[in-house]
Amino acid sequence: MGRSCFGGPRNMTGDVNTQAAFGTFRPGFFWRLLFRGTEKGRKVERSKGVAKRLRHFLRGHPRAFDVEQPKEGIRLRLYPAENHCDLTILLSGRHVMSDELDALGARLADAKVFLDVGANVGIASLLARRRMSEDARVIAIEPHPRTRAKLETNLALNDAGNVTVLPFAVGPRAETMEIFPVRAHNAGANTLVPQREPTGEGIAISVRPLTDLLAETGVDRIDVMKIDVEGFEVNALMPFFETAPQSLWPRYLMMEVLFRDNWDVDLVEHLKGLGYTEAHVTRNDVHLVHAEAT
Repeated sequence: MGRSCFGGPRNMTGDVNTQAAFGTFRPGFFWRLLFRGTEKGRKVERSKGVAKRLRHFLRGHPRAFDVEQPKEGIRLRLYPAENHCDLTILLSGRHVMSDELDALGARLADAKVFLDVGANVGIASLLARRRMSEDARVIAIEPHPRTRAKLETNLALNDAGNVTVLPFAVGPRAETMEIFPVRAHNAGANTLVPQREPTGEGIAISVRPLTDLLAETGVDRIDVMKIDVEGFEVNALMPFFETAPQSLWPRYLMMEVLFRDNWDVDLVEHLKGLGYTEAHVTRNDVHLVHAEAT
């Protein structure tokens, strides 16, 4: 580890630093000037041209940043050169997941179990945890080793002892598969769907059925589920809804539909046939609530 020419320490090796105390990678003077307060969680609107230049600059200067989100009450170690959600928070001061979770209102505040399938670096898990009671549980499922190291670091920085991390992907059966990168600067886009034109070599990860993972962690209800698995949603959820008792179905489901056109089954319409209705829709996601949970 050395000093950045722009102020503050930087990670010289490129490894995920899981041990350094929070503040080790706090932005120096240059970065604080550049971000103009977003490292403290203040939302900033930028022109498209300025935002584009900043994104390009950050991707060319890979390093970690320790930032606080006072409004959300969380601390994060961000790697904006390799993850889009990290970059978004650093440039704008806020992640869209905050708004999506706010849409749940009392439903999340009263929830006892939040299931995060495809947890990435833990943004959704941490934001949900802050909106839930202290005795609630969060289950964060993330198969990619490097991404999971970032997730576990962010959880540790927030003393998130009520979050359980499971090192698997969710699929129809217990097996080993390869997860592939598709975007050089966005590890969150790593996918189990090889036809999405991977940009690098895959790595082997373990896949488990969701029913097995829930049984092993003692989960017998899901109040809110968020799933973002880059086109693998049908493979993850269809077997679950075919085999799990209805009492285990999520009462509220937040699902990415960005790759809906690539599904071999329209999962949204299938779930509507099982009693779900649309509660909230964004450009990338749909929220579904089950009839018995309303």
